[in-house]
Amino acid sequence: MRKIDIISACSDLGVHVTGSNLGPKILLKNINNYNYDNIVNIKEIEYNSNYIKELNSQNKKKNLDMINIFNNKLYTQVKSTIKNNIFPITIGR
Repeated sequence: MRKIDIISACSDLGVHVTGSNLGPKILLKNINNYNYDNIVNIKEIEYNSNYIKELNSQNKKKNLDMINIFNNKLYTQVKSTIKNNIFPITIGR
């Protein structure tokens, strides 16, 4: 069976409510409760917890600066996983 990395990219930066990132975190917690031989790493991509999110639902470009930083971290991690000949599975976003 092919080796995999699970990349947790849980974020609620692009929506106007808080907490929409919690569902994927529960999935990740349940995955951590089992020992799967084909999972090489479980990596978490996070954004700065001190970042003050804009919640205006009318602003379609809210939190764009932090979203770009977050997406760059995610891209870098997926690229690294593929380079190591491991299949990336992302949870979240």
